[in-house]
Amino acid sequence: MDRTVIEKAPAKVNLFLDLGRTLPNGYHSIFTMMRTVSLADTLTVGAKSADKACVELTCSDATVPTDGKNTAFRAAELWLEKAALTWAISIELKKLIPHGAGLGGGSADAAAVLRALNRLAEDEPGADPVPEDELLKLALRVGADVPFCVRGGFALCQNVGEILSRLPTPAFDEYVIVMPDAFVPTSGAYALIDAAPWLRHPDRDLALSFAASGDTASLCSMTANVFEQVVDVTGRVEIKSIMRACGARLSMMSGSGASVFGLFDSAEKADSCVTALHEAGFGKVFRARGC
Repeated sequence: MDRTVIEKAPAKVNLFLDLGRTLPNGYHSIFTMMRTVSLADTLTVGAKSADKACVELTCSDATVPTDGKNTAFRAAELWLEKAALTWAISIELKKLIPHGAGLGGGSADAAAVLRALNRLAEDEPGADPVPEDELLKLALRVGADVPFCVRGGFALCQNVGEILSRLPTPAFDEYVIVMPDAFVPTSGAYALIDAAPWLRHPDRDLALSFAASGDTASLCSMTANVFEQVVDVTGRVEIKSIMRACGARLSMMSGSGASVFGLFDSAEKADSCVTALHEAGFGKVFRARGC
């Protein structure tokens, strides 16, 4: 065989994010509602028969590792091990999702590789796609957000990210995402959470009720991201102020930061916000829709 497929890797935003206690495995218990958006990396994944299974990855961003430290590389290794195939895998990664943004770029790339390899196996004699339940287990071994990224859409994610419950598509789904001139390492953000003497937790039950009933407006009126209580991102206050002035129904940091996103009920409002943010001097502004 010698085939290639192209797979998009959509970013995610957290429309609600709360954390619980640290679990025995070292992970924090999470309760988050995640939405995939059209801001995406692009992966070209090829496979050919070989004497020995191997993975090769190239990336448009020279700062991204291209070995086992890369989540996409690791996902390919785990898939080959599970599928018991001696394929030579090539991955060409074109990055658009900013790094250290809380947008799940690495998780999205890993998930895209898992989907791409399953596609390659579908029509190949002697190869079988990894069943979804097993694929999600592989995804969790790569990272907590990867199972959600494999499925995408809008979902409640719990425990360490492997418990997924689909939610109705938000009633409005237009996004503006800003990456400030800042970088927030995930490990550092969680260290700040652990060191915090007290955290204010949003109302999970009410938020889930609104999301499950499709009442996006009510969800936006009371949602929160607990990381905003401990992570200080330069420019966040100004970005949120501009978004609100342009009609954002929700303006919040995604994940552990540093990106800030606004959710709008019309494309026109979102487009005007992009203009306003550029005029205010923010250069890394992305326009996206839910997907």
